[in-house]
Amino acid sequence: MGGGGMDFAKNLRALRQQQQLTQIQVAKKLHVSRQTVSSWENERSYPDIETLIQISNTYQVSLDELLKGDVGMVKHYQQQAAVSQRDARITVLSFYATALLLFLSYFLGMMGWSDFPLIEWLPFIIFAATLVLTTHYQSFNGWFSTPRKRYESIALAVVVIALNVAYAVTMQNIPVLHLPGYSTAYVLGYDFGIVTGLTLYSYSAFLVIKIMITRGDA
Repeated sequence: MGGGGMDFAKNLRALRQQQQLTQIQVAKKLHVSRQTVSSWENERSYPDIETLIQISNTYQVSLDELLKGDVGMVKHYQQQAAVSQRDARITVLSFYATALLLFLSYFLGMMGWSDFPLIEWLPFIIFAATLVLTTHYQSFNGWFSTPRKRYESIALAVVVIALNVAYAVTMQNIPVLHLPGYSTAYVLGYDFGIVTGLTLYSYSAFLVIKIMITRGDA
């Protein structure tokens, strides 16, 4: 990290010791590991902006007092803020792209418009949009931060998978795991394609719905 963050590291250690807290106790308050707290106090890493605010609240000091004019830290968080803003813009664009493409794909399937231009490319475009959304969305941890949220996420995933399987079987007339009269290799390849498609659509739909719910709760 260099010498710029040493003032912050020393300050962080001093604040903890003043309040007679162990690294384990601080780690529990911040929902991180003891090794993470140790890494901050030994200048091996910096907390992210959200965690920095939690640290400020935990020690009941202002952010200015916590940083104490540490130029290295200020630059670090300026860079982090710029990256976060860029990721936020990409997240919004990829979210709407994924949602729109999913709606279009489901709609075309229900209407039976198999000759729609570029329909064969829709799964690949959805995959690309979902991949971008997955790599830039920054709030996945909140989905599983408590037992209730974990159960809610798992329940939503089960419902989405069930609906996608039902859609594939009823709307698309897809025979799941059964193709009489064809070779075993063909059947296996066909089934693999079906499972892959169901996985992609289920994950993409889960991602879009969960982000919508998370935004609604914010």
